[in-house]
Amino acid sequence: MQRQIAQFLTYLRVERGASPHTLKGYREDLIAAAEYFAEEDGSCPEPASITAVELRGLLSALHEAGFAKTSIARKLASLRSFYKYGQREGWAASNPAKALRNPRKGRSLPHFLTTEEIGKLLSAPPAGSPLGLRDRAMLETMYSAGLRVSELVGLSDGDVDLPQGVLLVRGKGRKERISPLGSYATKALTAWRKVRVVAKGEPQGRETPVFTNRFGTRLTTRSVGRMLEKYLA
Repeated sequence: MQRQIAQFLTYLRVERGASPHTLKGYREDLIAAAEYFAEEDGSCPEPASITAVELRGLLSALHEAGFAKTSIARKLASLRSFYKYGQREGWAASNPAKALRNPRKGRSLPHFLTTEEIGKLLSAPPAGSPLGLRDRAMLETMYSAGLRVSELVGLSDGDVDLPQGVLLVRGKGRKERISPLGSYATKALTAWRKVRVVAKGEPQGRETPVFTNRFGTRLTTRSVGRMLEKYLA
């Protein structure tokens, strides 16, 4: 397993351009998993032989050890990405981590909103218009992943892995983190992407902005602030 982990980290660094901070997070998560599955003689089974049931045992052990649900969800996201790479390279026939659900966790809510206001906010955007689908996707993503508004508008397509349910978030000081994405946010993002308009002058491919305005350009934090005020009015 150590060999596959080393190859995966090299892939992230060379082909995906992952930062040292991101690599450190993946390395710690995967090495911890390897240590959990290690035999008494210190050897570790091949990752392809590890089943979903055994991975569930790892998650249970983390829970019993007092790890926060957000930390467990991040470790599961790392395992999903690791096995997805294994399928690409041919050493994994399936992704056992994909079948496991993220632990349920309360949504991160801004301190200035009441529970009633949050419910009103999430149900406010109309589902029958492109901008309504965008606003719903923004709100679900922000609260599912615990994003700041600046982190939300900074998302590009290359930061979003919908099949694995994870985001690469760039926060203050250019720090990066992997954040799990809930099922509601995943569905909302999928619906928005089907109707999204991107202006010709905007970057294409991995750098395409996830959230655009009616002109097809990247949203600003000020625009999101006005949107929040509108739905809370």
